[in-house]
Amino acid sequence: MSNFGRRISTLVFVAGLSVSAVLFTGCSWRPATQTSILVIAVDDLGFGALSCGEAEGQNSISGFESFCTEAVRFTHAYAPSSLSQPTLASLLTGLHPHEHGIRHNGAQAISAKLVTLAELARKKGLKTSLFSGGPPIWRRGGLNQGFDVFDDNVAVSLKSTYRGASQIVDLFLGWQSNEAPRGGFVSFLFMPDPGYIDVPTANALGEVRESSNLSQIEEVGESVATVVKELKARKLWDSTYVFLIGLDGYALANRMDETQGTNLFSETTRATLMIKPGRKTREGSFTWKIDQNVSLVDVGATLFELVDPEGEKPTSKFETISLAAAFEGPETGWSEGRKIVSETAWPEWRGVGGIRAAMRSGPYLYLFDDNDQLFNTLTDSLEVTPLPLGEPRSASLRDAFAVSLRKWGYLPWRASNPLAIDKALLAQDLWHERGPVADSRERLRKLSRRFPKDPELNAWRAILALQAGNWTELKSVAGAEFPVWKYVAAVNLGEKAERPMAPCLRALDVPTAEVRKACSDDLARDIVEWATTKDDRTRERAMEAALRGSVAKALAEKIAKQNAVAGDVWDVSKDPLNAPAMSDLILALPEMKKYRTAVRARLASESR
Repeated sequence: MSNFGRRISTLVFVAGLSVSAVLFTGCSWRPATQTSILVIAVDDLGFGALSCGEAEGQNSISGFESFCTEAVRFTHAYAPSSLSQPTLASLLTGLHPHEHGIRHNGAQAISAKLVTLAELARKKGLKTSLFSGGPPIWRRGGLNQGFDVFDDNVAVSLKSTYRGASQIVDLFLGWQSNEAPRGGFVSFLFMPDPGYIDVPTANALGEVRESSNLSQIEEVGESVATVVKELKARKLWDSTYVFLIGLDGYALANRMDETQGTNLFSETTRATLMIKPGRKTREGSFTWKIDQNVSLVDVGATLFELVDPEGEKPTSKFETISLAAAFEGPETGWSEGRKIVSETAWPEWRGVGGIRAAMRSGPYLYLFDDNDQLFNTLTDSLEVTPLPLGEPRSASLRDAFAVSLRKWGYLPWRASNPLAIDKALLAQDLWHERGPVADSRERLRKLSRRFPKDPELNAWRAILALQAGNWTELKSVAGAEFPVWKYVAAVNLGEKAERPMAPCLRALDVPTAEVRKACSDDLARDIVEWATTKDDRTRERAMEAALRGSVAKALAEKIAKQNAVAGDVWDVSKDPLNAPAMSDLILALPEMKKYRTAVRARLASESR
């Protein structure tokens, strides 16, 4: 048995003696604080985000100081997937994505044959909970198996489409106080904040930060500091194993031909990993670093060992280790050449190719593509210059990596739909709340000239033109194929144009129930009825329906755009970006100014 296992077993034995003593003496007794586990899982928290003051020119981010001074830090921890949901599933099972079955961020289920960490913890008498701040961690993703509480009840609105880190912390602290006041819990906090790079945040003084991935990480840091402070105040900090984990990394700049979903380079797979072990105060701090390669699947194995030191551990076909040896000191004895696998099923999920795989061993990164690539990260830390194909050592390593990956069921990857990847990269820059980045509109025009019949590209041009009131652009995009777009552009340009016979437009001229019924867009129909009906009560009802519908439509568009900016990695509808809405086209007509103004006022009110 490892020293770590002996320590846990001793705690259990001593606790048993304490119970026996109470039974024999008849004295009143309250159990000692139980060992607990808290996993703070943060989206888009790559390794470089937290320097702990070591990186030149960087300061440690406020709120994470306790981890910088009291935790074991792993400098080369890699996610098993570039997507958050499969990685979290690996933490809960100690297995790789192709073993536990959660391979992307859509609706799936962990095999009922598998015992999850939450199920094991409940069997051992521990309280279990998971609090999610939003996409992609939902109950429908199949991750709720075994939790007493799986709270993904996020109330979305135009003000916010996710639950921020501070709210997640409040929910956890309230739950812990009520359900496990003396410890004895396993709890996961999922914080999606760093992915919402357009959302402004403010520090404790109320000063608004610049919207970015870094500012959101600072927001997370303040919430993490609250957790640490409260656990210390409740006398639980020392007895709790606290894991700070980035589920994936975040690419600050787009790599050519790589989306967030396809990218298996270090910027998206090398994640933050800090572990504050449960300890007694006299044992001192754990401030060393571990520079060897580890996988976040290893974290899953470690969690299982913490919950049940003597129990059977998950069996993976890959080499998986417990990280418990790192709690004893910086010398672990792990193999430097151990193979670490990462994958992404985003291409398969989105219909742009099969599952892509990468493997690491020591300083080498291998991408298992049709045109495979091998990088030496010691001499090429940014992973931009593949080793020469003809060099004997390179060829030998590539062959060995390929054999291993084929043995585990992977095939060489090739994008079957490069245009879809080009569009995903463009959409990341195009749909920011603050507006498209500088050159993205021109990139859109160039791409649409290359693919003039692509409906999605034409829809994006039309939506942006409609939003900006660029009627010349809207007319150009419309051509003869989209007569409603062309008509709206023409009348706003002051040109004479015959109104198309589209049912929703025709209802403006023939305001009868029968004609309105032919309009298939519910919101457009409500707007037309509001604008044309003579009956006060009917008009009032139609007005309220139109305003509520406008808010719901704006919320769906906001979520679709945020997903696009995040790299199309959430399981949400993309329909709002597939064409200009008929309701928006009707409201853009010159005679609809009064109604357009009322809708904008309601949207502004709901956003505050």
